[in-house]
Amino acid sequence: MRAASQVSTFTRIEAALRAKWTSVYVRILAIVLACGALAHLANMLGLSGASWSQSPAAWRLMDVTLLLFNLTVGAGLWWRRVWAVVALVAGMFSLQLVPYTVFRAHFAVTPEHAQTLDALLATEGLLIGILVLLIALKK
Repeated sequence: MRAASQVSTFTRIEAALRAKWTSVYVRILAIVLACGALAHLANMLGLSGASWSQSPAAWRLMDVTLLLFNLTVGAGLWWRRVWAVVALVAGMFSLQLVPYTVFRAHFAVTPEHAQTLDALLATEGLLIGILVLLIALKK
């Protein structure tokens, strides 16, 4: 029964990716991920106003990880691949939600960092919510 449910989910995502609004939206998400990749690259090059080598180790690790994630998943979304939609949802959960809530003390070393993380998590929740809605409605 579980395998049939998984096939149904993948089939539903595939059908939604052919629909106009979902197709446009995943391309917008790909652009958002490209901007995120540029932000992580800017951090790594010290162009964000702080020395990357002086940043907490957790921030440096996430910059590298999220740069690769954003580039890979962004390309998959641009090409409207089912795996990219699954990777996006799984990645936002495992690479953003869990670290920035469960391990928050490693990332939010100042009140400004905490505000940034809160805004990031809210934005990602909204982006994923819209994607799930579009897939469910096959729009």
